[in-house]
Amino acid sequence: TYRTDAAAAKAERAAFQATEAGDHAKAIELADAALKIDPRYAPALRARGLAALRQQRWGDSERAFDKALEVEPHNRDALDLRARARLSKPAPDYAGCAADATRA
Repeated sequence: TYRTDAAAAKAERAAFQATEAGDHAKAIELADAALKIDPRYAPALRARGLAALRQQRWGDSERAFDKALEVEPHNRDALDLRARARLSKPAPDYAGCAADATRA
């Protein structure tokens, strides 16, 4: 099991809470703080991607999920969220979305 610094984990949890509260800019700030401590911490990458997705920052969102999947290639949450990002952008990536759905 992957273990990270407690401060990174705390920042990541706070990032998800900020996203759920609708404060996406704060969520990105917190996720970035976690990633500064541990750049390969997949939960923080997912938190950053989700906040960017909610801000409709499609490219940032996909990049965060891509990095999370480099660390955890079969993470169902990252695959589902990346598929959602690919489907939500102005020019939907149906093939990429289908590929993620098949992997998830």
